[in-house]
Amino acid sequence: MIINQHQNSRDLSSYEKNHLLRAGISPTEIDRYGEMPVEYITGKVEFLGKEFSVSPAVLIPRVETEELVELIWQDLSNRADQVNQADLAKQSHQLEPLQLIEIGTGSGVIGLSLASLLEQQQLAFQLTLTDLSHSALEVAKLNFQNLFDNQLNHGQLSFKQTDLLAEIDRVNNFDYIIANLPYVPTTRLNQLDSSVKDFEPLKALDGGETGLRLITQLLHLAKHYLKKTGKIYLEVDDTHTQSVLEQISPDFEIKVKLDQFGKNRFAIATLKTKKTWLT
Repeated sequence: MIINQHQNSRDLSSYEKNHLLRAGISPTEIDRYGEMPVEYITGKVEFLGKEFSVSPAVLIPRVETEELVELIWQDLSNRADQVNQADLAKQSHQLEPLQLIEIGTGSGVIGLSLASLLEQQQLAFQLTLTDLSHSALEVAKLNFQNLFDNQLNHGQLSFKQTDLLAEIDRVNNFDYIIANLPYVPTTRLNQLDSSVKDFEPLKALDGGETGLRLITQLLHLAKHYLKKTGKIYLEVDDTHTQSVLEQISPDFEIKVKLDQFGKNRFAIATLKTKKTWLT
């Protein structure tokens, strides 16, 4: 009798091995998945210390996106402190809820992470999570159910299937518009690792010729939806410099921030102040 001692031919990192083991899957039994990311194999991913569900309908969140959430939260915290101080001076405690919308939410990790932080700080908010993909929204809804049991104490959360802002009422001016849209230039898609280009949804990666197709469309629309004091937070490609982004968004002041790897990764857009010249 010959015993086939199967040895996994895939070279797994320590992270991948531990991820599989935590899900009760032996690293020696995954050859049938080929190069499929371990997060799709287990259906789970950790993001900012919380476990989220993922599927091939959504991108696997990167560590850089955790930095985006932290960047937004720092801004939200500073804003809340300023509002609270002004409110106490007026001896009034009826704060208007923060209005936030995330475009292209995917699995919902960005919006739901912010919702968790806002809940912890007992800040009133209204958050809309949108995506063009029905399947992606189902994953985000599942994560909302798992994390919050579909209930919030201080905020309101809604889901909307829409192409960018097409189905969003302009009357609802937002304090924050957040988006991690497809930003990889089409010509670079073939250069991505096979675990990415062969398994993750290309529609969520392909940003067109320069990686700016949807970002340009969003910035063109967003000026009609953003409060005068509002901000847009974007995750962008490392080729998207401040000057490049300013060229496609003449209505906005743009600041670009680096990620932990020293690459352009985050853009913050605010509406330009119109100046009145005296004659």
